[in-house]
Amino acid sequence: MGSLPDSLTFHRLILIMIGLFIVIAMLLIFILWINSIKKRLRESEAKYRSLFYNSKSVMLLIESDTGRVADANKEAENFYGWSASELKEKSVRSFNILSEEEVNKELRRAAEAESKHFNFRHRLKDGSIRDVEVFTGPVNVQNDTYLYSIVHDVTEKLEYYRKIESSKIKVEKALRVKNDFLANISHELRTPLSGTIGVLNLLKSESLDEQQMQWLEMALDAVGTLSRMIDELLLNTQLETGRLSVKNEWFDIMKMLVLEEGFLRRRFQKKGLRFRMKHSYSSKEFRGDRVLLLQILTNLLTNSSKYSDEGEITLELTEDGDCLRLKVSDQGCGIPDTELNTIFDPFVRIDDVRNRNVEGLGLGLAIVNKIVKSMDGDIDIKSSVGEGTEINISIPGAFR
Repeated sequence: MGSLPDSLTFHRLILIMIGLFIVIAMLLIFILWINSIKKRLRESEAKYRSLFYNSKSVMLLIESDTGRVADANKEAENFYGWSASELKEKSVRSFNILSEEEVNKELRRAAEAESKHFNFRHRLKDGSIRDVEVFTGPVNVQNDTYLYSIVHDVTEKLEYYRKIESSKIKVEKALRVKNDFLANISHELRTPLSGTIGVLNLLKSESLDEQQMQWLEMALDAVGTLSRMIDELLLNTQLETGRLSVKNEWFDIMKMLVLEEGFLRRRFQKKGLRFRMKHSYSSKEFRGDRVLLLQILTNLLTNSSKYSDEGEITLELTEDGDCLRLKVSDQGCGIPDTELNTIFDPFVRIDDVRNRNVEGLGLGLAIVNKIVKSMDGDIDIKSSVGEGTEINISIPGAFR
């Protein structure tokens, strides 16, 4: 019986030793865990410092409440001209040219993450002022909030944009002056030209011999060509400046085509060209701008005749829902692939020795393209050198 207390004491000692062992083991595990966390923190801090100090971007760490520079990397020293220690003695208010009130307002916005992107002007140590783009965001370090800021110098970029804008304004002014000049000169030339045409037409009623009549016809053709050029210049100017309004009115398509066909057939016959017109639509009237549509047809067919020495020119009109589709095809010289991208630009002509004597300013297709676009239509061109050209146009409207 005397050995029982000794036995209990022995067991208690064993339990105490086991308990101590468990506690020591837990302490060791806790210490290892703490050391592991410290190691990861040191590694994380080392990575941060490496990224921060070795970055090729200007970086600043700023106290969000005071605006004081808490840290700066090497690129910040190079950019601002102060050393890191000098920068740490400064507040952003010392180099941001905004007023103190405005700087405080922007600091609050950045700290509350209302904005992450800012455009400022910063004064450097040498007194020069640079345009900067700042990307920033709040970070918490030991219960303190800092602004991790990346600064980009955008002075040259903004200056480049300012020069582009200035050049754009100058170009737009030059275009306005050019368009006003062309519009004015066109109007000024029309009056004497109309008088000349009137006098020449009066001469036709006089008794002229064959030679004189031939000269008169030549003069009328020349004046007619000049008159068409002036009309093209004026129309192109109106289209470029947006002064030409598109009308929507009902008109008889066939009446328009009959008038146009007679004029064009005579023109084509002079060159020995065949002209064929095809149309397939059940409606009689189309709602659109009759004058501009007639201008499109005239320009396309005239252009085909200019660049065709033989063969056939075809005009097709079809009704496609509420759209009027036009197709003009010829068997002329065709357009090289290298010139298809610019064929609708003003004053562009096909660069070919055979076409050097072709009359015109190179505005015909440019005017057609602008009119089609003003009508919310589409235009497409296909061409092969030596085989001819096909132009397809779709114009929205209505039929009845």
